[in-house]
Amino acid sequence: MNNDIFNQKPGDTTKNSADSNSNVAENSNEELNKTEIIKEKEVQGPTTPSGKPLDSLAVEKSEAVLNKETEEKEVNQFSNDEKYIKTYIGKHYDSITKKKFSLPAFLFTFFYFFYRKMYFSGFVVLGIIIGGIFLIINFLSFLLLWQLLLIIGFGLLILMLIVGFMFNKIYLSKVTNFVQNYREEGKTNEELLIICTKKGLTNFSRALLIIILPLFILALGLIILTVETTDKNTLNEIKDNIIAKIDTEANTLVQKATNESLFTYGDSNLVKDNFKVTIPSYYEKQGNKYVYDAGNNVTDYCEFLFNYIPDYKSAEDLVKKINGVDVVNNNINGIDWQSINKNDLNYYSVTKKDGNIYLVEFNIGSGIAEPAVCENHYNEIMQSISYK
Repeated sequence: MNNDIFNQKPGDTTKNSADSNSNVAENSNEELNKTEIIKEKEVQGPTTPSGKPLDSLAVEKSEAVLNKETEEKEVNQFSNDEKYIKTYIGKHYDSITKKKFSLPAFLFTFFYFFYRKMYFSGFVVLGIIIGGIFLIINFLSFLLLWQLLLIIGFGLLILMLIVGFMFNKIYLSKVTNFVQNYREEGKTNEELLIICTKKGLTNFSRALLIIILPLFILALGLIILTVETTDKNTLNEIKDNIIAKIDTEANTLVQKATNESLFTYGDSNLVKDNFKVTIPSYYEKQGNKYVYDAGNNVTDYCEFLFNYIPDYKSAEDLVKKINGVDVVNNNINGIDWQSINKNDLNYYSVTKKDGNIYLVEFNIGSGIAEPAVCENHYNEIMQSISYK
């Protein structure tokens, strides 16, 4: 026992003050040590629950967990949109989403793009084929015919393999982005299903129209390679005429593909519920349109469509979107129409009823021998339309 306590006189606080100051100093040293430890830990980086610093392997494992969570979120998003993607693609959904190689794309190249309504990509592939053929003919014309054909065939085989391996990935990416974009626009589930049905699936008849282009290319190549005794000027004239014909057909098909992408068609039952229309018996129903085949040539046709357009509330706005000239306002059977004749091949008539916009489309094939026949059909059908 410390005897100084008993020896300390009353009122003598010197000793107590010294002890107190000593305790304060010790506490201050402890606080400083704790602060230094905290700073040291901050410098060292993340630590385990026991206080040991995490090594680089642990940090990498943490990043791997975060990456896995991100991938799982992306997979979940794909799962949420799967039914819409499946609706868009159709019955070959499994083969397109699971296989890395597309046999139809390999065999039919640009034709399969058109069949799947990928018009821009189809024209890109077709342009590569046409450009490659012309380059080979122009720069390797000194070779024999069988040598040229061998080179062309080898080049086509390489392109076919590239298309076969890339198609499913490109198409699935396009469809996924398409569904996500419409989701961001706030479309309801029912509207999104209708849009996927309209914009997706396949279109064999339109793809068949475009297949005539490589036939012209083949004819041109045969003329250039086999006609050796023909006068050079005559041969050039034949070539120019064929190229002009190809340009005309390509422009028409591009215009039709572009027009199709302008509109999102709504519920066709609204047309049936609000209008009466008489379609001539010689028109065949194909999906949401009626087609008249005027002959054996695939460009000899007339095409009629009558649709509800949900994306517009004003007939004037839709007319501006069509970008036609010479808009004519007329009244037929008590219905006010705004009509446009565009390029002498495409007719559009727009009307409004109960706040909804309705569009009549009438297209004429560029190769039809007597376009006046189709024009008479158009006038006949328009005169038959009336309110119910």
